[in-house]
Amino acid sequence: MNAMTGMATRLTHPAELVTGLPYLLGFHPTDSLVVITLQPGDPPTVGLVLRADLPPPEDERELVEQLCTPVRTRGVVAALVVVLGPRETASAALVTRLRSAFGELGVAVPRALWAESTRHGARWSCLDDPRLGGALPDPAEHRLAAVSTVAGLVTFTDRSALAALLAPDAEEALARRAALLDAHVDEADRDRADGRRAAER
Repeated sequence: MNAMTGMATRLTHPAELVTGLPYLLGFHPTDSLVVITLQPGDPPTVGLVLRADLPPPEDERELVEQLCTPVRTRGVVAALVVVLGPRETASAALVTRLRSAFGELGVAVPRALWAESTRHGARWSCLDDPRLGGALPDPAEHRLAAVSTVAGLVTFTDRSALAALLAPDAEEALARRAALLDAHVDEADRDRADGRRAAER
């Protein structure tokens, strides 16, 4: 599960929530359940953004319990839910279970959305009101894109690209680096020893 805090900007349309996700998470999510929490204020502000892989039906209860933990401790007043993936992955049971669990915490879920992806032209709809939907605008033109650029943040094409940035270097590269460091330490030790001998003389 990934979590990130939101950036200061105002999102007013459901499609904006979906196209803004890559900038809130740092990558374009796929086959994901995303929860956008709202903090108290006038208007409420985007707080913690949670993302998880879409689970098989037998694991939905466990995922909902995991999502409740950070929501319970963050003073969340409401949450927006986005399901990303093929239309058949938008499990009504999962959204209903999430709504029920959040409701027990006093957290309303006023909107649940579905989208094929966060890409330009992807289909999206509201799971509560099928009359709302259409094609997504270009995420590159989203106001969060400008905020991210000014802040020097990078938005990756997918989660694997972000993970690759954090992956450890290859064993060969680490071995070469260790050998160079060892050689540098040995040279420094010899220089110190030579300096002591010169001082003794």
